[in-house]
Amino acid sequence: MSCNLTRSYLYSNRIDELLQVTSHTAQVTSYYVYHDALGSTIAVTDKDQNLIETYQYDPYGDPRFFDDQGNQIPESSIQNRYLFTGREWDGETGLQYTRARYYSPRLGRFLQRDPIGYKSGLNLFSYVVNNPLNLIDPWGLDAVVLNAEDEARGFGHNAIAIGNDIVGWDYYTQDGWNGGPAHKHYSSYEEMMMDLQNRYNRSRRIISNSDQDQVMRNVAENNLNTKYDPWPWSSTRYHCGDLVSDSLQAGGIAIGDEPYGNRPNEAYERIQENNIIFY
Repeated sequence: MSCNLTRSYLYSNRIDELLQVTSHTAQVTSYYVYHDALGSTIAVTDKDQNLIETYQYDPYGDPRFFDDQGNQIPESSIQNRYLFTGREWDGETGLQYTRARYYSPRLGRFLQRDPIGYKSGLNLFSYVVNNPLNLIDPWGLDAVVLNAEDEARGFGHNAIAIGNDIVGWDYYTQDGWNGGPAHKHYSSYEEMMMDLQNRYNRSRRIISNSDQDQVMRNVAENNLNTKYDPWPWSSTRYHCGDLVSDSLQAGGIAIGDEPYGNRPNEAYERIQENNIIFY
């Protein structure tokens, strides 16, 4: 049995952003890929920028194919399978592979249950809370804000976790006098919540994309060891509520108006009020 390279792919440092496809057949041919704001492939050219084919999608990602003259064709003439939001399309089944699950653009839903069950909402099969024109779900990554309502003499304690059950979850908190800053990695949401359930009594899981997740992780890690200072009047104030708010805000997640001293319970409630859509 021989193992011959038939096709190679060049990606950018952004998730699912395919830049170039090279076919290694009798004649090596390279194609260049163009995307829209969602990261969906909309056109392919050759090395001389001659148009090869274009793609259009309905709102939930069911693709249509067009040749270089704009005539609709039944499938990709170059066997391109990376289409809606940059994910892999199976023309035989009409399904899209999204790592954790298969997604049906024709149905506008996943075919498998959400791997974390009802912890993320009642609809186990929804795709980006039915907002495919604005949101994508390449990993299913999310941010989870955690709140321990009774800690710190009733002012509360906040923490943030970022990830999913494929890449795992990173938990961050600025824990002040209760052990100092903490960062822990969990392999699954269930493992994380089992470990933390005796401390946190409230949580809100918020939709985020891979770029937002990376920014939030960077801010959480960079600010984790900032000197703890809980006093609301202090010019150097920094505590658990600030770590969570700064991370979310850097990722473009709404946090609402900051309460006096960014007291954790009030900060959590404003984050919750400003992120009513979750899954």
